[in-house]
Amino acid sequence: MLLRAGAGVLAMHRGPNLRYATPLERNRLIGRALEMRAAGMQGQAIADALGVDRRTICYWTNPESAAKSRARARVSGREARKAARKRERDLLKQHTPHMAEPRPPEADYLARLAEIPPDTRTTTARICGDPLPGRSALDRRG
Repeated sequence: MLLRAGAGVLAMHRGPNLRYATPLERNRLIGRALEMRAAGMQGQAIADALGVDRRTICYWTNPESAAKSRARARVSGREARKAARKRERDLLKQHTPHMAEPRPPEADYLARLAEIPPDTRTTTARICGDPLPGRSALDRRG
């Protein structure tokens, strides 16, 4: 483990940054880790020798551990998305309470529709936007 000064603070540096490693570099490290594991070395000793985290060594050298890790990531991702959707719904309800109210019964809806007078205008009057007879401002005046 090396100590290096960065941005005015001493930082711990464990070795190669695998995020920016080329596939060739990564494959070389994985190959060395598999050789060391086959030679009987423990995970922490391999991690210290290669400068990577112990969990990374476990992921590289144990296929069952890698499969479990991927399954956990899928589940935790699914749970995170589910929690995010719930937070969105809660925020929406909080900021739009009128939308959270249940719809009125179908009978009330149909009764209100029946109160609307029939449209007796011609097609041209409908297209041009003429008001319904008896509802225009001129009809109400006289």
